[in-house]
Amino acid sequence: ILRTVPRDRSGALRDAGAQAQRAEEILRFADLQAERCAQELNQATRRQWGKRNKTAISDAEWRLARSEADLVNARERVTQTGEQLAAERAAEAARHRALDATNDMRTELRRVLLEIDAALDDTRVERVLAIAHDDSPPCYLVEALGEVPGSRGGQRAWCGLAAEIERYRDRHGVTNEFLALGPKPRVGMNRPVDKNWSRIDKMIEDADDIIEAAHELDPVSGHSLATDSRTWALSVNEAQRRMESTRQIEMPEIVMEAEPDLGLSW
Repeated sequence: ILRTVPRDRSGALRDAGAQAQRAEEILRFADLQAERCAQELNQATRRQWGKRNKTAISDAEWRLARSEADLVNARERVTQTGEQLAAERAAEAARHRALDATNDMRTELRRVLLEIDAALDDTRVERVLAIAHDDSPPCYLVEALGEVPGSRGGQRAWCGLAAEIERYRDRHGVTNEFLALGPKPRVGMNRPVDKNWSRIDKMIEDADDIIEAAHELDPVSGHSLATDSRTWALSVNEAQRRMESTRQIEMPEIVMEAEPDLGLSW
């Protein structure tokens, strides 16, 4: 449905409005300049002491010709920017008409999508648990997180990271069997950076360290998997905090010592 709706050109409309306003300002200035140059030519053509100053007249005629040419260009620019502004306004109006025409259908689709999201959320814990117990988990999860650890802390962190990956795949329709988040989203003028993709990609990059930190926090083994996604998320968060504190310990503050005065300053 959205593909049938003209794309949002509000930015282009603002730019066209600003250009049209600037063109009007330039036209007013050019008009004043042409009027002033005409007055200067009229003044130069008057006889002084019975003679005419040919040099002053020539200079005034040149300035008037140039100002009139600038005035013509300014008028053309006003016409061009006015036409562009009118076209952008028409495009914006067409977009609003298309949005109004598809409003009910888009509202219904949003409702259905929310129901699907809710259903996926409700079953995600069960799906992650099934994957964790599977002897052959999906390639994309093994590639991203490795095998399911044996300790309670490591397992909870693994499940928490797996849940983040599955949530992203559910929300974005990712079906790639080898890339956990699918190909990296393209970024452009109309494609802002996907912060959620970047956040989870960073978690995957740090997965080994997160799982290891969670294992050190809770190394107990030989138990059943926790079935509470909050417990998984808490394990990941605590592991990340431990990693951050460890980095701070390993990177002490550098103290700048005063250099000896060689007596060269003045």
